[in-house]
Amino acid sequence: NRNQKTIFKYIVQEMQESNVLSNLDIYILTSVSIAIERVRTCEETINKALAEGDVSALENSALIRTKENYMKDFFRCCNELGLSPQSRAKFANINLQAAQQEVDPVLELISSE
Repeated sequence: NRNQKTIFKYIVQEMQESNVLSNLDIYILTSVSIAIERVRTCEETINKALAEGDVSALENSALIRTKENYMKDFFRCCNELGLSPQSRAKFANINLQAAQQEVDPVLELISSE
């Protein structure tokens, strides 16, 4: 749906700089986008019920179980996409090393004299 597409595009945009995405990641990105949107829908349902004074939403085992299942999907996809804090630290290190290896044209000019 529209929300899932928006989430998908946002994730792709945010991950572009890391240069780790490939066409094979489309399926994982689709799954994580769906999971995020569905968790958000479950949360909205719970929040709406609570705002109306209906605490039974917190006891609705099907709703809670659905939310938990989509959260598991979300975390699994995050691991697959390298979005865990450890993976992001590795990407930052790789990007830093790549930036250090780039030749600065000014330094190159100075060193050639």
